[in-house]
Amino acid sequence: MLQEPLWLIHDHIFTLRSVILVGAVRNTVYEAIESEHARYRIYEVSYGGPDSSRNKLTATSALVLPRSTLSEGHVAGAAYSIPPSVFHESVVSEDVCAATLVLTSDPLPLSPRVVGDASAPSTISVERRRCSTDELRRVLAEFRALL
Repeated sequence: MLQEPLWLIHDHIFTLRSVILVGAVRNTVYEAIESEHARYRIYEVSYGGPDSSRNKLTATSALVLPRSTLSEGHVAGAAYSIPPSVFHESVVSEDVCAATLVLTSDPLPLSPRVVGDASAPSTISVERRRCSTDELRRVLAEFRALL
């Protein structure tokens, strides 16, 4: 079950460093070009608390056209970093099992943002479902089999 809406282009409020432990990840960086005729809008993300599974997306006035500026594939053993406030998406192919180790640092006092459909409601509640024990066991078994 995926979260709805599934808007993949987002930024972080911290520096993110990622090491690919197994598998492969494609990271694409985007520039958000403001345009009053764009089909996409920037939404700010707010969280319900440290243990909350509910997020709120709030539309901003910024209508944007996301333009890819860099797309790189990373395989096991590789590392990459993303500065704060840089829009990106990280994608793992459906037929690939991947695991990464992520370090975050230097948080900024901002709200994280996502690029979403400009015609969506101005406020959206998003449920982030926790991974069940059985799902975690299955993923760990897949990971062990790849080692």
